[in-house]
Amino acid sequence: MQISANLDMQYLREISQIITNTPRQREDIFVDRAAGRPSDHVARLYEGIRSGKYLSDQSAVQDIYGTAQKHGTYAVLKSRLRTRLLNSLFVLDPKPPRYSEGTRAFYQCHKGLFWASVLLRFGARNIAIQIAERTLEEATTYQFTSIVLELLFFLRGHYSLLGNYAEFEAINTRLNQTLQMLEAEFLSREYLERVTIKFATTEAEQPEIASLARTYSDALDPLRKIFDNFSINLNYYRLRALSLQIAQEYAPAIEVCEEAAQYLRGNPRLVLGVNLGEFALQKLSCLLHLRDYERGKVTAQECATHFPTGSNNWFTYMEYFFLLSMHTEHFEEAHRIYIAATTHARFAGLTETRKEKWKIFELYLQYVVQSLNPDTSTKPIGRATRTFDRKRILRMVPTYSRDKYGYNIALLVMHILYLLDQHDLEGIINRMEALKAYRSRYLTMRSNRLSALFFKLLLVMEANSFDYKRTKQKGEKYYQQLLITTPGSEEFNETLQVLPFDWLWLHVLEKLKRLNPN
Repeated sequence: MQISANLDMQYLREISQIITNTPRQREDIFVDRAAGRPSDHVARLYEGIRSGKYLSDQSAVQDIYGTAQKHGTYAVLKSRLRTRLLNSLFVLDPKPPRYSEGTRAFYQCHKGLFWASVLLRFGARNIAIQIAERTLEEATTYQFTSIVLELLFFLRGHYSLLGNYAEFEAINTRLNQTLQMLEAEFLSREYLERVTIKFATTEAEQPEIASLARTYSDALDPLRKIFDNFSINLNYYRLRALSLQIAQEYAPAIEVCEEAAQYLRGNPRLVLGVNLGEFALQKLSCLLHLRDYERGKVTAQECATHFPTGSNNWFTYMEYFFLLSMHTEHFEEAHRIYIAATTHARFAGLTETRKEKWKIFELYLQYVVQSLNPDTSTKPIGRATRTFDRKRILRMVPTYSRDKYGYNIALLVMHILYLLDQHDLEGIINRMEALKAYRSRYLTMRSNRLSALFFKLLLVMEANSFDYKRTKQKGEKYYQQLLITTPGSEEFNETLQVLPFDWLWLHVLEKLKRLNPN
């Protein structure tokens, strides 16, 4: 029998990462209530999942039972652990520094709402109302609008039963105002999600998404002034920054990110570190497009304070910082970033697509070092990662899949550059055919303008039989367009431009000049 549903293992891992090892929690998870003693198998399964030792159900069964045949027993064990992990959420201890003040309040207010609801349901009205009033004060402070609304419903009903008309009307007025605020919050969230779903589909063009995000942010602007609500403001800044970034208005987008960060810092009780981090990440992306290394380095350091090392967001900002370092010729920094990311313990757990992106980064890092130091066969920057091997690069074959087209194009470009070093013109022509196919199939001039211009330059090189003077002369107009064209977001996100295309073209011309100096 094949054990399936590895998603169950993923769910257990997610819950176990939230649970802290307080004595009370360990008792709730591990103690077998019926037997009155610790359950060793539950403890082993929990620790194995939490530590990452058990990456699959098969490995857990084999390790715990010493055999692969205990599928039924293991299913019961996993169900028991799942129930105990969920029950332990009721006794979390969300204290700093692991959790922010806002997260602690979020947990306490939801727990207070639960207590009040259950107590009311079972007839303990007096204590339920007392808890509701106390929770209402905290929920209002931290703008948990949906909780405030439910608690106000409880209190309005309570004062109705007491015949207290003044309190009833006061609560009712407040309830209606809260309802309007919650509706505005929901609308701001709907706007953000409508833009997000556009990104998740392939039908929408970038200008369409930018226009939609701008329209939605314009609609939220008056609402945020009416309600001065944290969620509405946050979604407004998200949409505004996103609309400018997609429209390639990077300097204004940076200003919005900085304004958002200032607003968030002015509301320390409400803000989460990840909120500040997301705007720092957007700012770093904009600085990458502007090739502003000094500000980008400062922003990368800011990202480091918001995202735990090894988290998904940490790897994302490391990608941006690596590309920024490559595009501004800070190759020592790029090498340091590459080493830090690829040697991290959690690198192995990344998706294959993200790991392949770093493989492409390595190829381009090796190429630039070899171009600057043609007499060496190893990487002279910092600590060498591996021997520089042209044949290994040329043996790497594109997968020809839609989801990795950027990697495939980057690899084909790298092949052309290496073959040019080897004076293998026939090999270049063969690679150009594949490059043409990818270009016609996946790239549009609207969203990949720089890539399209660079490919035109390579075609000029081929059409002019790799002659240096004719290639330079006939490609000059495309090169000048290259210098003044702003890269599209896809050209970084899909790993189309690891090194600046203008930098690459100058190196191509230099190699052609050496190939035929006359």
